[in-house]
Amino acid sequence: MSREYQVGSVFVNEPVDLGNEFQLGGIFFSLTAVTPANANNWFFDARSKGWFKDVFASADHNPMSLVVFDGDSPDDRVLLIGSEDGYVRKIDSSVVTDDGTAIESFVILGPLSGGDTTIPLILSELQAHTDPDGNTLTYEVLIGDTPEAALDTEAATFSGDGTFEAGMSFVDQPRERGYYVYLKVGTTDASAAWALEKIRAKLSLVRTGKGRTRVSETLAYPLT
Repeated sequence: MSREYQVGSVFVNEPVDLGNEFQLGGIFFSLTAVTPANANNWFFDARSKGWFKDVFASADHNPMSLVVFDGDSPDDRVLLIGSEDGYVRKIDSSVVTDDGTAIESFVILGPLSGGDTTIPLILSELQAHTDPDGNTLTYEVLIGDTPEAALDTEAATFSGDGTFEAGMSFVDQPRERGYYVYLKVGTTDASAAWALEKIRAKLSLVRTGKGRTRVSETLAYPLT
């Protein structure tokens, strides 16, 4: 099916395709614009009930058609993607590159707030528990006066504000101040598989009274 709409004098027709991805346990949703550009595709994980954004390495990989190849064995059931460049590709969880380009893999957790949007907070500590046999992860703190402003601080290149070592990491002290906090965690290393068990965040609420600023209470949040 397709979705049609007009923006100013530009007419846009976007194919909207749904296909079951048996091996990954969810639904793949693609949005490909008429004008070639890297499209934001989405995957709904039926197990976690969460949406995950997928952007392919090249606009040439944008889906123009989807079909489920339904073999007799579960291992033979894959989602085939007819790409803009004429090639047919499949989503394969065993590969570490996007047709030769390193895959940037990350998750954004949050937002966290102090509960009272008139009181700023300080993100004072972060500690992660990752796969002991995994790899070092990079994290980036996204903080702002509103949830939207916090997300807008995401850097164009994922270089991060710090790292989490494999296993139980050391406690980091970002000392970032704002009203809403997100945490971006992941890796840009195509050869690195990773798993995140939990993250602990320590937040301090900042109150001002009689010309003086003080930390009134400290809250510990499990982010995952």
